[in-house]
Amino acid sequence: QYLQDQSSYNVMMEFEAAARRLANDQSKLKKGSRRGPPPLSAKAKREAEFRKKQQERVRAERERKKQQLNFVKKFMASCNRSLGVQPLTDETTATDGNLQLQATSIHGDGDKIALPPSVLKVLTERDDGDNAASPWTFRIGLLRPGYTFPSSLALQDMKVTSEDEMMVDSDDEENDDDQRKEAYLEELSHKYIAYTHGTVVEFTQEEGHVGIPGLIASALLDTNRRRPEDQRLIVPVTRTKDPAAVSSTENEDGNTNQDNDEDEKTPGHLAWGAFDVPSEPVEITMLRLPKGTRCTLMPTEEAIRNGFYELKDVKVVLEQSLIRTRATLSVCDVVHTWHRGFKFDLIVKSVTPSVYNAVSCINTDIEVDIASPEGDKMDEEESQSNPLAVKSQSSFAPGEGRLLSEEPQIAEEPPTKQLQHELPMELKPEPSTDQKEGICTVQIRCSNGKTGRRRFDVTNSTMDDLFAYVASIMSENGITFQLATRFPRTVFTLNDGNRLKSMKEAGIQSGQEQFFVETL
Repeated sequence: QYLQDQSSYNVMMEFEAAARRLANDQSKLKKGSRRGPPPLSAKAKREAEFRKKQQERVRAERERKKQQLNFVKKFMASCNRSLGVQPLTDETTATDGNLQLQATSIHGDGDKIALPPSVLKVLTERDDGDNAASPWTFRIGLLRPGYTFPSSLALQDMKVTSEDEMMVDSDDEENDDDQRKEAYLEELSHKYIAYTHGTVVEFTQEEGHVGIPGLIASALLDTNRRRPEDQRLIVPVTRTKDPAAVSSTENEDGNTNQDNDEDEKTPGHLAWGAFDVPSEPVEITMLRLPKGTRCTLMPTEEAIRNGFYELKDVKVVLEQSLIRTRATLSVCDVVHTWHRGFKFDLIVKSVTPSVYNAVSCINTDIEVDIASPEGDKMDEEESQSNPLAVKSQSSFAPGEGRLLSEEPQIAEEPPTKQLQHELPMELKPEPSTDQKEGICTVQIRCSNGKTGRRRFDVTNSTMDDLFAYVASIMSENGITFQLATRFPRTVFTLNDGNRLKSMKEAGIQSGQEQFFVETL
């Protein structure tokens, strides 16, 4: 019994000793945890601080890009709303509701396309009231392969502003708004290789196809409409083939003749193999263009060689294009016109309103300005080779414009006796920049290469003042000359009957005028 008690006692003692050692170890561990980890070196501290700041920068940059992307998406959506962009399909496969259709060639001299019946169904079922107010208008664009949004630097660098800041009405905000619209157009130039606008002629195309006339097809394939870096981009093209008929037949003599060219070329009907169309799908976007009030057209070199400047009444020529065949005008569009068997092509240089570089021509009066060819000397050659073509003063002159419905006002021919022009002792002071009413900015181009630019008050300045200014530019005494506008050709001479007349009485209106000096 003694031995058993002794053994139990030893076990208890060992247990108590073990418990004391365990308590001692735990106490040491607690003291070590309170002291914390071993101190880091200065280098390790710097590296840890650098990694922390780097992670914060990455998170801030990621958040900034996210906010920037959301802002530019809202900006593009606001621009689309101002243009009345609406989806053309209910399918989720279409991007932003825009249709991507395969192009086929159709007959037509204007800008009217043919769409499949499914588009008509979507438009009629929508019936929101706005579509019925004016004809349906579309943007027709050739998509750029590999396009990602946003691609333009203007959108990528656009400053993120709050809605309250965007509502502020000031000159700076108006300038910012113009810059934002330019950013929208720049993004479109990255999204599309080229694009133009048009209306619809009928809804008879096969599903998945859009019929485009030659004018729109050439606009989509025109390299002059592209950005400089895209000039050499090769766009695959094709020609629409008739699967139900052979395009050529052999006659009894063994000669190969094409299908009858005399077939009726009804606008909207398929034009088998008539011209090239893009092989890649074309995107169709429905929108609402502002009504045009003014446009500037520039004749091509071919039009000038065909005698465009010799036309006496441009109204007859332009009515066929702007009134009969054109429903829209976009910057860089080519307007085809014909007169007595001669073709006159004019390039659209600008439109007003110029917010989106495109306007509607329907139910509106458009003033037309004729611009001189850029970088072309044909203007001077034309004015020198035919200085007496038409001696009339018209209210339609470059820089001033005239409505197509307005009849030209022909002034009486001035007396043939012309005066020699002496260098003036002193010119009248130029009107102040604050004066806006009744001001005409005159540009002078001399045959010797000298040029001038000056503002005149057309009410208070006389023809003598105008010719004195031109004489000061030419720097020659005793010279006889006349001033001529380009189109329609209007000649101004100085004589005893008009030298004291105001410029306005002589037929020079406020705005801008460009005169070519012709020595006699």
